[in-house]
Amino acid sequence: MQYIYNHPDWPEFTYDRVVVDRYYLHFSVEMRARTIVNSLMGTDQQKHLNARCLTEEIVSSLAIEGERTARASLYSSICERLEVPGETYTGAHDHHNENLATLYLDAVTNMEGLTTERLQRWHSLLFSAQGGLRPRRIGVFRSAPVYINKRGRETIYEGIGASMIDYEMNRLITFINEDDAHNSVAKAAIASLWLLAIHPFEDGNGRISRAMSEYILTKEGQTTTSSYSISATILKNRDHYYRLLEEITSQAASLDVTSYLVWHTEMAIEAIRSSLSELERRMRVVNLMKSLDSSQYNSRQLSMLYKLADGTFVGKLTTAKWAKMNKCSSAAAARDLQQLVNEGLLYPSGDRGPQAGYLFDEGIIDRLET
Repeated sequence: MQYIYNHPDWPEFTYDRVVVDRYYLHFSVEMRARTIVNSLMGTDQQKHLNARCLTEEIVSSLAIEGERTARASLYSSICERLEVPGETYTGAHDHHNENLATLYLDAVTNMEGLTTERLQRWHSLLFSAQGGLRPRRIGVFRSAPVYINKRGRETIYEGIGASMIDYEMNRLITFINEDDAHNSVAKAAIASLWLLAIHPFEDGNGRISRAMSEYILTKEGQTTTSSYSISATILKNRDHYYRLLEEITSQAASLDVTSYLVWHTEMAIEAIRSSLSELERRMRVVNLMKSLDSSQYNSRQLSMLYKLADGTFVGKLTTAKWAKMNKCSSAAAARDLQQLVNEGLLYPSGDRGPQAGYLFDEGIIDRLET
């Protein structure tokens, strides 16, 4: 079977520059709006938002491949490294999440030239502390064939021959470090697709490719640490993502990647718009906290309300959770919760017995002005 790397001109990717640049112009407009809004925020607010966006990027990149991780633990690890004010690490340290935070922060804060050794270090961080099934070779390129199957059935793609990986990866690294013929989003998309076509690792190629894309966008000045999450938008359109990859890589007739570059740019535009919506919501959260009379609520209530409104804590609160998170007695937790219910900030979940709990009224945020 023929694959994209069997094309005689591989890896000279082509695309309709007029079409792709037109989409990039829309991206640039959205990015300028995002930059202006970001400049109006204080340093502490920017750090909080960057930590949240980077957490979302990592969680979504894992989810695209069907992997999960503890979001709260990952967020804490990122906040600890970014020195986000007002956020302290709680609970047991999760070595896997600490490694994920290290990997992505290296991708978006270390703008030294990319190397194959650095990509291999990212791969080691991705898998060395992960539980469950792991690739046999971690932190090194594969030494055997690799096959991609469609939902466990027929093979739809075979990675490039193992003997060619070092040569092909050196060409990719040179492109990333030296090429300036493409706009930044197109360059990130081409590099990501290129790595997936090579498929240098036994597993984790998709996650590494998206971290590499983040590195390129940051280095090209199209994001600050991580101010929006492209992986989150890809996750929402995962079926289309895999379908495009299959269509492009499982043939050797053409190196035209216009459709992929347009789609990837659309995902970036949607990611920025989602980020702007999140910024608007955060401004509403700030207004909510300002509207609360600090003489009527204790520090536990104000802290927990912020976490609930901000989305740091998601789900149902129980008396036991409140007591544990705030290191107070069950009686004090019950009084705190009941007052917030009486004030209309929380409402009962409707469960009974041990499952009884309370939820934050999201409508409060929607009714506030920015």
